[in-house]
Order: sequence, then structure tokens, then C-alpha cells
Amino acid sequence: MIGVAGCSADARKSSGTPPVKICGSVIHSGAQGSVMYEIHPGARAVTEREPYSSLANEAVLVKLTDNCERGVTYSIRPSGLLAVTRSVHDADGATIAIALSVKGAGKSEIVVRSSSGTVGHLTIDLYK
Repeated sequence: MIGVAGCSADARKSSGTPPVKICGSVIHSGAQGSVMYEIHPGARAVTEREPYSSLANEAVLVKLTDNCERGVTYSIRPSGLLAVTRSVHDADGATIAIALSVKGAGKSEIVVRSSSGTVGHLTIDLYK
């Protein structure tokens, strides 16, 4: 299990070991491998460039906030390359983390926004 109690100010990639819990909720059961990124409002914009083949059969996990009490809203652009398969929410229904499946090669941007308007960006560029 990945310990995700503290988050850095940047997005970062780490290898997951099934099952994966975030804020006490299982976000990935472990049927396949996983890769984790962390990004939160106020972090510097980060681009991760990966070969499509390395993530095509992996669960892509993204922790969107640096705590478990206050989630965020998020968007993924364009919508066709990554699909949300599971999510973890705070008590008010805002999102803390998402699990994604890769649907195709290309560049996707995940934008997170806190209730105060602070923004964070993670771009995942999957090349063939």
C-alpha cells in the first residue's frame, strides 16, 4: 500500500503496490499495476511524458489535494484520452483523488481548483 499522508508541493510519480488506499478509501484494488501522480492547487504546473505502452494497462491514480478534509473540483481536457474509473470524495462531495484508465495516446491536462480559486495543473503526455 502506498502511504500518501503528506504531499509535496509538486506532482510526482510513484509506483503503486496493490491495493491502494487514499484517505482511508480503496481507490485501486490491485487487479493491474498502478502509477500515482500528486498535484494540488498552488503546486507548480508539471508535465509528465510517458510512452503510451507503459501506461496502457496500468491504473493511473491522481491525488488532487494535499489533505483528506478539503477536496477540489477538477477537469480533464480533452475528455477522450483518460477515463475516470473511481474517485474518493470528502464529506462535502468534493474530489480528493481519482483513478483513471488510459484510452489513447496524446496529451491530457488535469486542472484542479480549490474553493478559494487556487489552481494546479498536471499534464500527462502519452506518446506512441
